Amino acid sequence: MFCFEASTLRFTDICVLFKSSFHLLQLQLQYAAETSALEPPHKYVPWVVVDGQPLYEDYENFISYICKAYKGNKVPGACAKYSSIGILKVNRFPLVCWKGVNTMWDLLEPIKTYVTGLL
Repeated sequence: MFCFEASTLRFTDICVLFKSSFHLLQLQLQYAAETSALEPPHKYVPWVVVDGQPLYEDYENFISYICKAYKGNKVPGACAKYSSIGILKVNRFPLVCWKGVNTMWDLLEPIKTYVTGLL
């Protein structure tokens, strides 16, 4: 208690910080459980799902998918350019991190094995 009393922090501030940190941990655990329960299971991150359907590597177009799935009367302003053109596809290398692959070195494992075999 001496260190706390010597600090300039108020007890109420510490309590608020602790409660918000605990709430964030609860949210993280909740979202982890939801992610683990996905069907089909996620293969990489980001794994974006709209209306129960994964977008796979086309996650960058999530706004167009959300706009297409929107059922309300008043269309959000962000959907204005997507209303008549449908789903746009971005044709470029997908930037994802595969589930179970921890580092770039893991991705390069086949190349590393091949080069080592040549030596």
